[in-house]
Amino acid sequence: MSCDNDCRQAADFPKVIFNRPGLSTIGYRIGSYADLREHMLSLLDASPELAAWTHRLPDDPGIALIEAAAEVGDILSFYQDLYANEAYLRSAKWRDSVADLVRLLGYRLAAGVGGQARFAFAVKGTQPVVLPMGLGVKAQLEGEDKPAVFETSRELIAHPALSQFHLYRPRQAPAIRHGTDTFTLVLDAGTNVSLKAGDRVMVGVARGSGDAYDHLQVLVVDKTWESFGSTVVKMKGGVTSLKKLRLLALPLTFSFSLSAPAISSSVSLLSSATMLAAGLGVPALTSTPRLQAWKLGSTHRHFGHNAPAQQVVVDSLGRAVTAEVSYKRRLNANTGAPSVPTLGATQMPLDGEVSSVVAGTRILIEANLRASSNGSDRKRLLERRVSQVDRQSLTWGPLTGASTVLSLDESLAITELFTTLGHADIRGISFHEVIGEPFGLQADFTPSLATSGHELHFYGTAQEAAALAKRSLLLKGPDDELTQATALSVETAGVDAKQPGFHRVQLDREFTYAQFGHDDPQVTVYGNLVEATQGKTEAQVALGDGDARSTFQTFALPKTPLTYLLDTTQTPPHWPQVNVWVNGIEW
Repeated sequence: MSCDNDCRQAADFPKVIFNRPGLSTIGYRIGSYADLREHMLSLLDASPELAAWTHRLPDDPGIALIEAAAEVGDILSFYQDLYANEAYLRSAKWRDSVADLVRLLGYRLAAGVGGQARFAFAVKGTQPVVLPMGLGVKAQLEGEDKPAVFETSRELIAHPALSQFHLYRPRQAPAIRHGTDTFTLVLDAGTNVSLKAGDRVMVGVARGSGDAYDHLQVLVVDKTWESFGSTVVKMKGGVTSLKKLRLLALPLTFSFSLSAPAISSSVSLLSSATMLAAGLGVPALTSTPRLQAWKLGSTHRHFGHNAPAQQVVVDSLGRAVTAEVSYKRRLNANTGAPSVPTLGATQMPLDGEVSSVVAGTRILIEANLRASSNGSDRKRLLERRVSQVDRQSLTWGPLTGASTVLSLDESLAITELFTTLGHADIRGISFHEVIGEPFGLQADFTPSLATSGHELHFYGTAQEAAALAKRSLLLKGPDDELTQATALSVETAGVDAKQPGFHRVQLDREFTYAQFGHDDPQVTVYGNLVEATQGKTEAQVALGDGDARSTFQTFALPKTPLTYLLDTTQTPPHWPQVNVWVNGIEW
């Protein structure tokens, strides 16, 4: 039968099987369900005997039988195609098919290799915990329905402080200069200082001998906060007792000849310029690494500071005359008139009655000391202890009133450069009560100038820092990026072993410091790391029936599948995790 018009063409069935060489997938199906159904229906249409059978819907039992046969043929052709692909090495997908094909060439596939992982353990408490080798761990892996089982490959001493911590960029404490307003408290061992907003703090720079202070200033606390075990305090206003650094232009012409090296000449010239500046009244101190500080209580004045400048006295002729009142007193000897009674060198009368000062109180004395009664003033701060307190009426010139007389543990006279400063003007003497113990102030820490490097700082005790040495670390960045590093060395000397502090850590790779700030560290570090292998160790089991007459025996291994591990010391690098012993001998 022929058709010259647009007649429906019969399905090409069965399809011709042809595949060119080199294909990764071959076609081996003679037809699909639709091809089989259409072919059988076309045979039905072409049969003259069945010409009266025109119904083609599946509600007809005959059509339903044809469609069922097409379904069976579709399934059979699908598996024919699948098995045909598994018969060739290039198109095979199943591991068993590949193993059977390469075995024909004498090659055997390596066994399945167990997965490897690294776990970071978190430990609570204060004491280290020993994690034994073979410790079981379960982990939910992405794409897996059931948790994967791992066992640790070695013993680990896990420290609580290394579970999850931060590393910090190097920092430094700059010198205190004019305008510095934020400080870190430096306390002696066992000293506790409490500061709050509004407290007054006297600061000064210790002179060479350490028994007096200059560059004095009273600062007022604005706010305080704790940072890494230290107290940071911000003042209302910065330091002004230190002068701004200025270059002095001295229009001087020098004419001299030198026999010593030129560098010595420049040093001598610089020293002369400095001394000249000091002689002109310009303080040479522009910075200091530390200020000595005291928390102040009440402040008092020397009795007689407000005495009238003149008084009426009777001269030798019996006449009433006006005389000047002296405000000068001796610091290393008794002081008589205009003081009545005479004051001893260590006696300091306070103006009015003061009940807050008792024996043992620490007192700061701020005074303008002089080498003689008419000498130039040198403002100094002295620290003394009160040994005795007396309350009595006192007279200074025309002024008489109540006074609290303090007996100090030593006089206010000091010696500087072989000169004894033993005189003072009482109008310039102030007494400050001290609350608590003295302490130090250093400028608040600032980051180092370096932007990257191998050195980071760990905050903790010396014992915790020592455990960090030679340990592998895992660093997690702000974008969950993981970086592995090793702590090559840790510096633990120079700090109290029992108190937390900063320790230098040298790492085996370079890091950008911007992410390791002290206020907002962006990198989290995990230090309790241990390697683990996938799988679970099973107990020893007896295989076979022990019948030595059997030349070959087949053993059913329990708990399959078993695995291999990679071992770079082996060739091939596979380490079987199944050990077989026969009569006590490992095969």
